Amino acid sequence: MPDEEKTTPRVEPTNAAAEDEDKTTSRFESEAHVGAVSVDEAGSDHAGDEDLLTENRRLLSELKALTENARENEEKLKRFQDLELDLVSAETLAALFNLLIFGYKDLFGLDTVTLVLADPEYEIQRALETDGIELKLRRHLGFATTRQEMADLGDIGITPHLGPYGGREHGWLFQDIQPDPISVAVLPLVRRNASIGVLSLGSADGERFRDGDGTDFLERLTRLATICVVSHINRQRAREKNLIDAVTGLKNRAYFDQRLVEEITRAQRLKQPITALFVDLDQSRPINERYGTKAGDSLLKSVAKTITHEARFNDLLARFAGDQFVILASGAHSRDGVTVARRIRAAVEALKLDFGDGREVDVTTSVGVATILPEGNAEKANDEGDFLIIQAKKSVLMAKERGRNRVVCVGTVKLGEETPPAEESV
Repeated sequence: MPDEEKTTPRVEPTNAAAEDEDKTTSRFESEAHVGAVSVDEAGSDHAGDEDLLTENRRLLSELKALTENARENEEKLKRFQDLELDLVSAETLAALFNLLIFGYKDLFGLDTVTLVLADPEYEIQRALETDGIELKLRRHLGFATTRQEMADLGDIGITPHLGPYGGREHGWLFQDIQPDPISVAVLPLVRRNASIGVLSLGSADGERFRDGDGTDFLERLTRLATICVVSHINRQRAREKNLIDAVTGLKNRAYFDQRLVEEITRAQRLKQPITALFVDLDQSRPINERYGTKAGDSLLKSVAKTITHEARFNDLLARFAGDQFVILASGAHSRDGVTVARRIRAAVEALKLDFGDGREVDVTTSVGVATILPEGNAEKANDEGDFLIIQAKKSVLMAKERGRNRVVCVGTVKLGEETPPAEESV
């Protein structure tokens, strides 16, 4: 038998092997499918991480901004508290007003701050003159002295007003300030339910102060300002309390001498005249001798009341000595002084006084008038003031010599020059 060709037998897959192959293929396909899903999910997770990082960065940025803002607010609050302490401890009105105006302006980033105060008796302005007020501060201060100005101040009311600037409504509050603000906060200083002044805040930002905005913090500012201003005014009044004449209630000689120098200095600076009226009763000694000192005091009170009524609203009145009174009229010319002197003379003559015996007592007065236009410096204020009063007293002596119950005016005098001829007016 020929050798049989050797061959490698080929084994056909059985059904079981085919099933195993199908399972393997199916497994690989399944894994491949699972692998594909995992890649998609990985991409989605990566995008989510990016969003989260972005959100975290944004939140960190906001947190940093809030922290910085809180720090700035804390620093601003500390500066405000320091300013409050400075306001309370200010030694003079000038120092107080500097803090109220420029301290508030700088602390709150304002364009301007002004302060207008009721000052019908010129108490505040006198104190400022004594303190020495700077021109820079003067531009931001205003004073209501006349009846109309006091009425305008009262018309503002007692509650804060925020809103756009109006020339007709707010112009007088920012009188010397340019340019005009765009929005304003008008804050009345209120004492005993009445306005004693107004603190006005101005901004070039039209949205800074808007009608309807909260005013709690601003009201805190004004309460503090009011307390400080009133405290200083009361201290000023306490200092002046010993400068009041006990009989008439007018200022006394010591007060007048102090004010005379201040008013002369002011007239020098403003280059305006100042007029003195010297009023001397003609019959006070006989009344004292006949009816006693109590009647004499009653006479002085009546005459003082009459002089006060006839003098100008802002004139300085004082009892000079005995039965003599003096009036200082700043900014008044001789003719203005003569007009007031005539009114006083006529009003005193018209007084009907009864000191207990049923008989009316006639009273008359002689008035001397003199005017000066101060030309010197502050060092000469004393000399010019003394010279003015001497000339007014000389005029009274002339009136007495010419028959009493009359007005004599020597016109405008000048230190070191001869007195002009006197003009008489009955």
